[in-house]
Amino acid sequence: MKRMVATLAAALLLAAPATAATLVNTGQATSQNGGYALSGPASSAQQDIAWAARFALATPAVIASLEAGLQTIEGGDVVLAIYDASLGLPEASAALFSTTVSLAPAPGNPLLTWDGAYGLSWSLDAGSYWFAILPTAGSTVWTSLNFNPPHPLGAYATRQGYQAWNQDSGYTPFAIRIRDANPDPAVVPEPESWIMLMAGFALSGAALRRRHQGVSAIG
Repeated sequence: MKRMVATLAAALLLAAPATAATLVNTGQATSQNGGYALSGPASSAQQDIAWAARFALATPAVIASLEAGLQTIEGGDVVLAIYDASLGLPEASAALFSTTVSLAPAPGNPLLTWDGAYGLSWSLDAGSYWFAILPTAGSTVWTSLNFNPPHPLGAYATRQGYQAWNQDSGYTPFAIRIRDANPDPAVVPEPESWIMLMAGFALSGAALRRRHQGVSAIG
């Protein structure tokens, strides 16, 4: 019975969901403070506008997801890409990694929504990088990057149409979030897992008591 209890505890602990470590998290704006338009040439805005945010990694990492705080008005395709910031602005080099995703207005058009690319496996060394969001050619996307997150990054850049990328210290920060593919070693089991574990102990203890009572009655 003791072996059963130990096995049950180990199984529940191993079954506890692992949480991916967060590499970058500016936090989400707590209210709609306005935002930068990010739009494709075929959208109602009729402008081709891209944005990028610079972030740093102190150690190598494997990116699992890229997200931005968005309010999407018109759906369309965008490219999410990572560039080496040590080489300059995004236009200075080819993207290290990129993927195309379709953004769609969420039901009810909520003001504050994380949206982006998931299930990635992009290996990056320690260093400085740009996370860029670019409408595809002919995209109908029209979305807004939410202003003033609680933990802004140090640099942002934009590109409009065929103009060059431009970095300006006066740009208002917008929200992004980047997660690592590796689980966070500091994560503990979820409360539901602890409840299941305690329930298992209780049931095992009750069974053990009944067994002892049965042995006593026979004796």
